[in-house]
Amino acid sequence: MNQARRSGKIHPDVLLSLVVELESRGKLQNPTSLGRASHAGFLGLISRIDPDLGNRLHGAEIKPFTLAILPAPHPGEKGRNRLCQQTIRLRLTSLKQDLSTFLWSLEPEDIGTIRLLSTECKVIQVVKCSDDLWADRSSFAELYNNGLIKGRDGESLIGLKFLSPTIFRMAESRLSMPLPWPRLVFQSLAARWNAFSPIPLEIDWPAFDRQVSVARHRLETKMLDFGRYRQVGFVGECWYLIDRKADSRLRQALHTFADFAFYAGVGAKTAMGMGQVRRIE
Repeated sequence: MNQARRSGKIHPDVLLSLVVELESRGKLQNPTSLGRASHAGFLGLISRIDPDLGNRLHGAEIKPFTLAILPAPHPGEKGRNRLCQQTIRLRLTSLKQDLSTFLWSLEPEDIGTIRLLSTECKVIQVVKCSDDLWADRSSFAELYNNGLIKGRDGESLIGLKFLSPTIFRMAESRLSMPLPWPRLVFQSLAARWNAFSPIPLEIDWPAFDRQVSVARHRLETKMLDFGRYRQVGFVGECWYLIDRKADSRLRQALHTFADFAFYAGVGAKTAMGMGQVRRIE
């Protein structure tokens, strides 16, 4: 248990993930495809309670949060097994202190309802830590130190599970890549880490291309419906192999980024339900 959780306080460099349980007052078709609607509902909630924070999030070039509507837990999975079909689980993560402090302070009575499309959803519970597979908190320093340990121990395999469809925008193109090529995955994580972390991590990308490859994978394509358009991405598991002769700094950075993926997401549209990832331990 880390220091932030023991003290009950938000660490200055906090990374936060929580789950808001919502009860729909009407029938919602295919809730996991409500990426645009949940994005609008989330920003509307923040702007209603803290307009200044809402304006900062609207104007951010790199969004300091992710959100997604999670599927109901399978029987036996850690989580809210009592949930019925009318209950929606909205996962929110934050990469910045001001947003993390705001989210950590939220209680159901503060939120009241969140609108998804034309349906009002009542907040039942805000799950902040330990009670759900997707709720946790950490800090950049903690992830960095954990990466140091794993890198020093010479761990050469990194497994990532992509829970929601994931894509990567191709430079100077309207096309997207629905495959977890090593550089695409770790460049996405490095960009978000260096945008928000007080501990910069630089990667020698030509060396990376020579020393990191896909070891094995189990992937499939899946489509998300955003209303006005649809987006195809990939879901599943992918394992990355680091050359045993790779520099320890590269190894340490990649292990740090793999843990960071839980909070940062990977690829495009992570603020609209895509790119939800967790490390395979």
